[in-house]
Amino acid sequence: GYGGLYFEYIYRPLDYVHFAGNILIAGGFANYSDRHNLDNDNHYNDIGPTRTYIVLEPTVAVEFNVTRFFRISVEASYRMIDDVWENTEFTKSKGLSDINLKGFSGGLTFEFGSF
Repeated sequence: GYGGLYFEYIYRPLDYVHFAGNILIAGGFANYSDRHNLDNDNHYNDIGPTRTYIVLEPTVAVEFNVTRFFRISVEASYRMIDDVWENTEFTKSKGLSDINLKGFSGGLTFEFGSF
């Protein structure tokens, strides 16, 4: 999981079609536990090390004012993240070293409120 701060700038928000840009700056942690490998007390065995990481995700969006209280936003972003799983024997044995959490993303957002 991760959490952080979200900053957004909306250019000419009252125009029918306008642009927005935002950035997510966050930090988090990840851990591995094998849910299929429990001991007699239902505790997880085979727990890997906890890793911390930083996330930066800038986004650009085109927003459409449909009504005074409803917007539709089409957005594209790129998530930049530290390598969460280092290349160790543990991560290789669990297949974690091949996980890539960074990359491009797109979205469609329906926004309701007083604009």
